[in-house]
Amino acid sequence: MQRALSLDAQANQWSIYASVGGTTLAEYTEFSPSNPTWVKSYTYLGDSQLSTITPNGTGGEYTEYNHPDRLGTRVITNQTGGTSYEQAHLPFGTALNAESSVTNNNKRFTSYDRSSKTGLDYAINRTYDSKQGRFTQVDPIGMTAFDLKNPQTLNLYSYCGNDPVNHVDPDGLFWGAIKKLFKWIGKALKFIMVAASIALAVITIILMPATAALWFKILTIVGSVASAASSVLNAAGLTTAANILGIVAAAASFGLSFYNKAGELLSQIHGWTKKAIFKAVSAGATLASRVLGALGHATASRVLSLGATITGFISDGYKDDNKNPKPPGYKGWARNKIQWFKFLRASAEQVAGLVGANRVASYLGLAGIVEDGYDLYGLFKNKLPANPFKAADDDVFGKISQGVLGVPFEKVWKASMIVGRVYQGAAIANRSFLRIDRVVSVR
Repeated sequence: MQRALSLDAQANQWSIYASVGGTTLAEYTEFSPSNPTWVKSYTYLGDSQLSTITPNGTGGEYTEYNHPDRLGTRVITNQTGGTSYEQAHLPFGTALNAESSVTNNNKRFTSYDRSSKTGLDYAINRTYDSKQGRFTQVDPIGMTAFDLKNPQTLNLYSYCGNDPVNHVDPDGLFWGAIKKLFKWIGKALKFIMVAASIALAVITIILMPATAALWFKILTIVGSVASAASSVLNAAGLTTAANILGIVAAAASFGLSFYNKAGELLSQIHGWTKKAIFKAVSAGATLASRVLGALGHATASRVLSLGATITGFISDGYKDDNKNPKPPGYKGWARNKIQWFKFLRASAEQVAGLVGANRVASYLGLAGIVEDGYDLYGLFKNKLPANPFKAADDDVFGKISQGVLGVPFEKVWKASMIVGRVYQGAAIANRSFLRIDRVVSVR
C-alpha cells in the first residue's frame, strides 16, 4: 500500500507524498491545483531515517540528521548550525513534550509519520494511536491473523502483541501475511514429518534384527512409537502430551546407547569404546535436559543441553573401530570444517541463550541456515545405501515383508530409505523456517 495524499481539512490543503514500498521519500504541498510545492525530503540508511532535507527559503536546502534507536528518533542534529534537539516518549510512543526540546517533528515513534493535527501515526496499512497504545483499525487481514498458541493475537487492535519494547511493527501487519505464510509452511512441513515419522516407526519395527536382545527390541519400538506420537501431538497443538512422549523417546534413546547396532549389550561384548561412552553421556544429558525443561528448570535444562551438544560432538568424531593393529595414518578422532562450524555455532547460540542474550542467540541460530543448506545438499546428493543385511537375515525379513506387506523385502528397504530422507529433508527445512521465525519474533 502506497501513501499518496492527505487533506488538512482546516486549511483545505492537500499534501502529496512520493513513496516507494510504503516509505515516504518526499512531501509536497498543493498551494494550487497545478502547482505542488516541495516542502520536505527524507534519506534513509536501510530501514532507519538518516536525514530530513527542507528548503531554507532562499533557494537552498536545510539538512537535519536523525539519530534513532530501535523505537524512534531520539536526537536531531544540524551540522551547519551546530544545534541539536532531543525528543522523548513512552514505550508505546506517547510524547513526553516536557522532556523534549523539539515537539513538532513528525518522525517520532519508530518509522511512523505522526500527524500534527490528529496526533495519530501513519503506519502504512492503518493508523496508530500512541496515547492508547492501540491501532485505530483492526489488522487488515482480519481473524486469519490470530494464533491460539499466542492469545495476544486475538486482540486485532493491539500493537506488537502489547510488547513495544522488544518488537516494532513498521507496516501495521505485525500478525500479518508474512507471519501467516511462515505458519502455513511450518504446518505443511510438520504434516510431512508426522507422516514420515509414523512410516519410519512401522518400518523400524519390521526391520528389527531377529538376533537382537529383547530389551533392545523393546527400547527401539518404544522410542520409535513415542517419537511418532510426539510429532502427531505436537502438530495437533497438544504440547504438554508431546513433551511427555518426547521424554519417553529420549529415555529410550538413552537406553539404546548401551547397545551396538546389532542389538548386543556393550557390557557383554566388551564394546565400551570412547565413542560409546560419550554417546551414552550425550543421550543421558539430553534426557535430563528434557525432564528439567518440563519441570520448569529452564537454566539447568539449557546447561545440560549444551553438555549434550559437546559430548555428542566428541562422540561423533570417534571411529567405531576396535580392530588392531591400526592401519598407517589412522586417526581415531577427526572432524571436518563444516562439523566444526556446526558445533561452534550451536554452542555459541546455547551460551548466548544461557546469559539472556536472546537477540544474539537468534542471529547465531539464523547462521545455521548455512549448515541446513549443506545438510540438504548432502542428503539428496548421495545415493540410497544398499541393503546391508546378510542372506540369512534376508530370509527372515523377506518372510516378514511378504507376510505383512505383501511386497519383496528389497522394496521395503528402499521405501524405508526414501521415507527416512523425506523426513530428514522436512526436518531440515522446518528447522530453517524456525530460525527465520525466531529472528522475526525478537526483532
